[in-house]
Amino acid sequence: MTRLERCLPHFHSGKTRDTFRLPEHPELLFMNASQRASSHNVKHKTLFPEKDELLNAQMMFWVGRCNIFPEIPTHVVAAGEAIWEFLPKSVRDDFPRLERTGLVVKKRKPHMREFVWRLYLAGSLYRTLQAGEDPYGFQSYGYKKNAVLMHRFLEPIFTPTMKSEHDEPMSAAVVAAEFPRATSLTRHFVLRAAVYLNERGVALIDTKLEADEEMLLDEFGTGDSSRFARTDSIREGENPPFLDKEILRQIAEKKWGDGPKTPLTFSTEEVADVMRGYHEAFELITGTSLAEFQQTSLDYRAPI
Repeated sequence: MTRLERCLPHFHSGKTRDTFRLPEHPELLFMNASQRASSHNVKHKTLFPEKDELLNAQMMFWVGRCNIFPEIPTHVVAAGEAIWEFLPKSVRDDFPRLERTGLVVKKRKPHMREFVWRLYLAGSLYRTLQAGEDPYGFQSYGYKKNAVLMHRFLEPIFTPTMKSEHDEPMSAAVVAAEFPRATSLTRHFVLRAAVYLNERGVALIDTKLEADEEMLLDEFGTGDSSRFARTDSIREGENPPFLDKEILRQIAEKKWGDGPKTPLTFSTEEVADVMRGYHEAFELITGTSLAEFQQTSLDYRAPI
């Protein structure tokens, strides 16, 4: 049991976030980012300083952008200083840093699907096609097995998966028919985010979203859920220098080689390389440093 679990009833823990119940607000939850890191469905041993604050702040940047577009509602209720309205006073006394890492969110039930949208041919989709497989019906878009790495699509390609330990691929047509509103919401977010990012010199390579039929849920638009690169670094046929968790994935793959995928310990230099990418992406996307964003733009309170 963690120290925070002694103060708040535990609801759920993922690989990098912990979620707690709020006894005085049963319709809400408290979602707290951690410094943990995972890749390839493996939770690693090393902590990554400031990763929790960066994820929280970057998500809140997008919440601010989404509020300009009421057709993209989110589950976030409070961030920054506003979280203390919902937490017991004893928690504030013992965990004053929570305002940098935690969000109060609406308690919702997400669809058990990951709404994955791709703007470039990269990662697992590229490897899958090269292996002669097409679980998403990708070739119905007119692309063939020999499509070029980092080819930019004319429109976002939908490659949903099950929300499970192994992220099993699903038919895009089936998921879109099952969950039309969630599919539309997530696609709309991707389109709006991609336009904004392009103006900032950042390419959105792909992104993973969660939703129900009314709003975006969980985490979105962060370096853990999306892949980013500078637009001027992209060349067809080669991977660009990524600015997100892909840096960690590549380091992990080299460490494992052909061996089993077990939890890893990363060196100080490797941690610094990963966090350098996260910080660069954050500053390019938001136009400010993490510290300045926390001082000027983190606080948020939505009506319940």
